[in-house]
Amino acid sequence: MANVSAEPARQAQYDISAIIVNHNGAALLPRCISALREDAGGRALEIVVVDNASTDGSLDLPCLRGDDVRVIRLKENVGFGRANNIGAEAASGAHLLLLNTDCFVRPGLFDALVSRLEGDGGCAVVGPRLLNPDGTLQPSCHNFPTPAVLFLEQSLLWKALRRVPVVRRRIYVASPHNRPEEVDWLLGACLLVRAEAYYEVGGFDPDFFFYWEEADLCMRLQKAGWAVAFQPRAEAVHLGGGSTTNPAMLLFFFKSLFLFYSRHYSSGSLRRAKSIVRLMARFKAARSRAMLSLGVAKGAARRRERQNARLWARVARL
Repeated sequence: MANVSAEPARQAQYDISAIIVNHNGAALLPRCISALREDAGGRALEIVVVDNASTDGSLDLPCLRGDDVRVIRLKENVGFGRANNIGAEAASGAHLLLLNTDCFVRPGLFDALVSRLEGDGGCAVVGPRLLNPDGTLQPSCHNFPTPAVLFLEQSLLWKALRRVPVVRRRIYVASPHNRPEEVDWLLGACLLVRAEAYYEVGGFDPDFFFYWEEADLCMRLQKAGWAVAFQPRAEAVHLGGGSTTNPAMLLFFFKSLFLFYSRHYSSGSLRRAKSIVRLMARFKAARSRAMLSLGVAKGAARRRERQNARLWARVARL
């Protein structure tokens, strides 16, 4: 399934190996790497950049020429999870920092995450509080997507119910993200993972090309007896926190969701999940069509609603 070997035993040569999967991220890599170096302090930091066949000159950037950087050039885009596994195979750190090119660590992140991970020998992965570029909170930790959770999140009903105490306590996306706690899974934009645990479970499942691979990793780690933790004292700015209108990406999102169900839930739960997604997709497609027929949307907004109607109709057929 996954392609990271646990044997032979690895000897850590660095405190942390930061693995950055890059695909045409020339505009982002300098800031991403600069923030890492500034926050590393006295830690021995190795930066492993795995390039998914970029064509924008990313690998000619001066920030990749330091002695602390190792670049792995791939001939094709193999996806997020598989590329991270390739980076992990080459890494020599006691801990692996899995970091998106569009995610920039804030001062104190290493101190807070390393302290949490090393303070609990049973913890495999810890993630920070993620912020949007304007400083607002970005959902950083989540419940596993059982049909009930899936309905709350896809319908956005959690937003209407987040002032209800039981929802704020039990649904992570609705919580204020202000306390350290063990959670189900963390957004993969920035994760500090105990290398031992990552190798033990084989890293990411490469069948997840994009989306839900971090939820699957967290689920498998927990099944193996490890804990997953959220640490809000650590913060990072993540640019890519919004929803996508790219048809291919949205289809990847739901196809990967159904793959997650097939890996971890019953066939009955998978059928319920597909029913929920199809219902929501039909509703969103119908809403966009109504906006078009009523003439409410004009110009660019009209083109966007036309695209949304086609996009959600495709999702409804998955």
